[in-house]
Amino acid sequence: MHRLDFDELTRQLANLYDFFEASDPEDAALTACSLNMYRQNALYAVSNDAHHLSIADMKLHLFVFPHSERNSAIYRDTSSGDLQKIILIVEANTCYIASNCNRLYLEARLLLGVDEHDVQKRTLLYLDYQCCKKWYRERYDESGIGILRDNGR
Repeated sequence: MHRLDFDELTRQLANLYDFFEASDPEDAALTACSLNMYRQNALYAVSNDAHHLSIADMKLHLFVFPHSERNSAIYRDTSSGDLQKIILIVEANTCYIASNCNRLYLEARLLLGVDEHDVQKRTLLYLDYQCCKKWYRERYDESGIGILRDNGR
């Protein structure tokens, strides 16, 4: 088991969904206030513990998931409500993740995974992963297959 990096995560998401990257998060669907909030959240996220990045060092990527057949599951998700646009924000170095769609957030977090060190040491990243896996199984993965491919870890 290993934790994906930013490029691997976006490739895995592209296998599941249609999306595009907004060229500049500040010009896209985010206000300056919400962009600052995401930066602050990324700064204090568990995923930044090993990196110790400052806000100035962070590179936020904003991905937009348009209405499409491939994206129908995330738009049907009740947590999405009547959203006109589903977004996913990923910080490139730490892979901090945020979304306005709970299902998409959980799937991205599960795809990201954890590495063997996290499993062995039962780190906060591992515990967070386990919570996300439990919630995803209970809410979205009745078949028991879906996105969960980690042999029960």
